[in-house]
Amino acid sequence: MSSINNQAATTSPEDAEYLLAGTGTEFMAALKGQVFFAPLDTAREEMKILDMACADGVYLTFFIPPFSLRTLLREMSTRLPSSTSFVGVDLMKSFLPAKDATPDNYRYLAQDVLTPLPGDLQGVFDLANVRLMFAGVVGKEAAAVQNLVDGLKSGGWLQIMEMRLYTPYGGDDDKTAYDDADDGDGETQSLKDFKTLLSSVFAAIGLQKGFPMGLEGVMKDAGLQDVRVVVVDAPIGKDVSEDRKLQLLSVGPFQLTIKTLVATCEKLGLQIPASVTDNLEDRLVRDALEHGGKFQFAVLTGRKA
Repeated sequence: MSSINNQAATTSPEDAEYLLAGTGTEFMAALKGQVFFAPLDTAREEMKILDMACADGVYLTFFIPPFSLRTLLREMSTRLPSSTSFVGVDLMKSFLPAKDATPDNYRYLAQDVLTPLPGDLQGVFDLANVRLMFAGVVGKEAAAVQNLVDGLKSGGWLQIMEMRLYTPYGGDDDKTAYDDADDGDGETQSLKDFKTLLSSVFAAIGLQKGFPMGLEGVMKDAGLQDVRVVVVDAPIGKDVSEDRKLQLLSVGPFQLTIKTLVATCEKLGLQIPASVTDNLEDRLVRDALEHGGKFQFAVLTGRKA
């Protein structure tokens, strides 16, 4: 996480500590602790859970806010019977914990979602969970979904969560490809600027209007039943809670993300107005802590027959 100009957004050394905290529960804070959106029977014994693109222990900084997912599998484990087993998969081997630090009921694999799961992990999972990954498989969504579905047992659930920035299902032709999903009513200028920056990169890498809503059709084409899409508001800063710790946890990572996005725009040759990027790190954090704000996530769930 970036430490650049942290003092502009914090009021005390204690506040700064939370911005730099390695325990990272930003994603959980924004969603107020909700982990399971699929109708999973959390009392059932001997379940098997897959977390794809788990990034365990490391902040993600590729095109999306690097919400720390370090505690996601462990958070799931606190809500499920001790007989549950967990498999975390990530492309980056360096993201995964050392074997001697892995509990007996955890297993980690280094591979990407476009590679079929090993034979012993085919048709075995009660839940396959994916968060903030599909922007990295543009044009190959069907293959990614199919590999996840292949890992599910009959009756198992696929749960996908992605940030929603585009106008759904195409929207108004007069709008740009990166209009905000809810038109930004009441948003601070810094939050609008951040979404413009983020969604400009999304558009440049080929994401279509309506992302991630189009994944609904991909899931149905893969044979999933009871496919459902729910839009979830994820507040940040002042709107998260009265708890200053949670407010800071929800906004801290955006500073590094903005620097990453600006660098990505430069590499892609995107022309983003200076009025959007100037001092955006500090403006966003300051405004979120003072005025609040929100993002939207689309959560898609479907059951394997």
